[in-house]
Amino acid sequence: MKKIKLTSFSVLILLLFLVSPIVSIVHGFSQTSQTFELGQGVYSGIADFDLQVGDHVEGSFSVGNLGPYQRLFGSGTSYEVVDVWIIGPSGHPPNGNSILNVSATPSENTFNFSFTAQEQGTYHMWAFSGAMDYLQNAKNPVMTLSYEWTGVPMKVHILSPSNKIYAESNVSLTYTINRPSDWASYSLDGAKNVTLWDSHNGNPETANTTLTGLAIGVHSLTLYSNDSWGNMDSKTITFTVEKSENRLFGSTSTIAVTAIIVTIVCVIIGILLLGRHRKLFSLSN
Repeated sequence: MKKIKLTSFSVLILLLFLVSPIVSIVHGFSQTSQTFELGQGVYSGIADFDLQVGDHVEGSFSVGNLGPYQRLFGSGTSYEVVDVWIIGPSGHPPNGNSILNVSATPSENTFNFSFTAQEQGTYHMWAFSGAMDYLQNAKNPVMTLSYEWTGVPMKVHILSPSNKIYAESNVSLTYTINRPSDWASYSLDGAKNVTLWDSHNGNPETANTTLTGLAIGVHSLTLYSNDSWGNMDSKTITFTVEKSENRLFGSTSTIAVTAIIVTIVCVIIGILLLGRHRKLFSLSN
């Protein structure tokens, strides 16, 4: 079979996204060391990094089984070459260049790499080994990859309820988490955790609910979130529920103070009016 050489970068990108990756997307902090056998004449998905802005990835890899191998035609030997890329989440290399673009050869087959995510999304690591049709008994190249992932810490933000007084016994619970999570739950007034979302049930950004039948008084709500890599965060908020009639003019104490002030003002006005009436009566006589 004749080897076809691809030179168009646009064709390369199209092929990259048509091939399924070997390693599934991972979340949060991670450290791993894996070995992959690369196919010949195909693009191999090595790893996908699902990153938030500011996440940092640093690692190294080596490529083996590059030869030399005896040529099928003519005399002498030759080597396999493996090209490796890391592509940004936009579907093309940021600023017109790959984050990583190297060619592994027997004389240079170990590489270090590091990058910090400038945009949210999936960063793809790919490798291509030429179809070695002109080499005898060529083995598939083998890549060994190690990397360490330093992520932005997980942060939980409670949007509702907030630290204020509510006039109803039903209050919405809404929240956001700044990075992918595998589980979220809440505890109301120290009670048992209630799961809002887990990795088998929906999306954490839409797993909102309503706290119903809240008793009158002060309540404490704690929201928890974590992922399978051990990242976690929690936030606690306090809020108050009062009777709706108390909220017409304010709290009970506010109503009492207001009533006293109104009574005093009425008495003063009455005294002033009475004094004016007596003065006018005296002048008329």
